Amino acid sequence: MTYVSLNDNICPEYIDKLLCLESGETEVYLSRLAAIVKIEDDCYEYAGARLLHKSFADFLFDSHRSKELSKSIMETKVQHALRMIQIFSGMRFVHRLPVPFIHV
Repeated sequence: MTYVSLNDNICPEYIDKLLCLESGETEVYLSRLAAIVKIEDDCYEYAGARLLHKSFADFLFDSHRSKELSKSIMETKVQHALRMIQIFSGMRFVHRLPVPFIHV
């Protein structure tokens, strides 16, 4: 969900690759969240996932509102950046590497 909230209109196939999931897994997961996420196809055969309610991202990253469900936006961006570096450097399993703690 954080990939969708940080990257509006991201292709579910890209999320599959970023998270080392089977092809189509993200689309299945996101289809269960149809009340807040929509997967749109455009004329170029590109499916993009976008939040239906922009305020959901605000909710997700605000610890006062979402309590234990909240995510640190800075830590999330660092995790995404580390994953991209690992993909492009040939490392396969991001979840086995420690993620640095960032106090925001």
